[in-house]
Amino acid sequence: NMLRDLIDFGREEETKLEHLDVNEVLKRIVGLIKNRAESAQIIVKENYAENLPLIYADANKLKQVFINIINNAFEAMPSGGTLTITTTAITTDESTSLAKTPNTIKIDFADTGIGIPPEILPQIFNPFFSLKSNRNATGLGLSTSLKIIQNLGGTIEVASKVGEGSTFTISIPV
Repeated sequence: NMLRDLIDFGREEETKLEHLDVNEVLKRIVGLIKNRAESAQIIVKENYAENLPLIYADANKLKQVFINIINNAFEAMPSGGTLTITTTAITTDESTSLAKTPNTIKIDFADTGIGIPPEILPQIFNPFFSLKSNRNATGLGLSTSLKIIQNLGGTIEVASKVGEGSTFTISIPV
């Protein structure tokens, strides 16, 4: 497991870019984790914007990012809780279009977990950093996810309050 994560982290594998509907990718993942969520007493709420523009990305890598963030959210809620996944299309100020068509997809993963201490927050995307006591944790999930999103020209931002939860916001240009 750790060796596979190390190899995946260091490898620039072939990317298969295609036009993707972020909502459909998320719906498939949520369908796969429903049983795990129920047994962990986690409610997954889905708030998907209608008519999202497609993004140009590698489906498997995008799934990897979403699954990494969802797994972290689940682990942050050992006694159950709520994970809310929200998608929106936004127009950033850089858009030069007069019609101001959306040029960015935003995906929020908001959990009601334990939160991340402010002194630790700047380190969470560092390779090999992990808050997990699990010996199988490699500390590569978030750093790999950030690398994948940055390769798409996007960002991942985190807001967190100890005892209240965390929100991971992914922004990807269309």
